[in-house]
Amino acid sequence: MELKNAFLLVVICFCFLIGYSYADEVFTHKDWSVTTYDSDPEFIKYSTHGSAVWGHEFGFLKIAGSCDEDNIFVSWSSTVKIDQLKKMEDQKVLFDLQPDEQFFQFAVPNLGVNPLFGSEDLEIPNSLNVMVFANYLPQVTFNPSLEVGRKISVKVNEKDPHHSNFDIPDDEFSLVGYIAARQFATEQCEIRTQALKIKDQYKITMR
Repeated sequence: MELKNAFLLVVICFCFLIGYSYADEVFTHKDWSVTTYDSDPEFIKYSTHGSAVWGHEFGFLKIAGSCDEDNIFVSWSSTVKIDQLKKMEDQKVLFDLQPDEQFFQFAVPNLGVNPLFGSEDLEIPNSLNVMVFANYLPQVTFNPSLEVGRKISVKVNEKDPHHSNFDIPDDEFSLVGYIAARQFATEQCEIRTQALKIKDQYKITMR
């Protein structure tokens, strides 16, 4: 199931803000955190970082008004030239996800590719680019599997045509703190949903 095109555009915008300057980490528990965005208050992200590459992110997005939905969110870095990575935009990439002993496969759209600002100062041969994957609601059995797991392996399927775009095609993410982060993100989403309703009602009364 896909979300509205407007949602895609906002996701791309806030994910590539310079240094996430408008991001506010409002909650952290164990290995997971919840982030909100001043410029887009209807969005809440809860996520964790990779074990192999800290800059790799796995998590979910919630949007006010649809708090029961958890839109998968994956960000990945690559030193492949950006012109090559740009060819992947709007294409789906097949990910293999394994929370503990369970196994899932999701074809998640690539929403955008942008340079990682400041990566030219790092001691690496090529500058880093960041790929963002989202706009996919996983099957209903996926989230419960995360609640009982301790870690999740995420990797690009070897048969996917875009596999060569990933320097490090797999990573492992901790699930410790996932339950608390999801609960807090849901609460924030519900609060923001009510605030937006009040704001809309105020606009109507002022006409």
